[in-house]
Amino acid sequence: CESIEWTTLPRRTRIKPPSTAVAVIVDVIHNQGAIHITDDDRTYIDMVGTEFAGHLVVVRWNRNLWLRGSGHIEVGYVLAKEGK
Repeated sequence: CESIEWTTLPRRTRIKPPSTAVAVIVDVIHNQGAIHITDDDRTYIDMVGTEFAGHLVVVRWNRNLWLRGSGHIEVGYVLAKEGK
């Protein structure tokens, strides 16, 4: 991986992670909230929330997925190295 790019998700806004993201790390250690994962058609796929309180959760990523944050939640995008 090239780097991890951390960001606080805006509430109730659909976000497309960077195209080079290979994983998303959800910080449920220091934050209260959740991320909802949907596909391009807005079909619900999964979520990471308070059931994982006290943990960092790694979600394997695919380019067809989107995030939407609820509450205060930080995510880290694990980015692939250039040319890989």
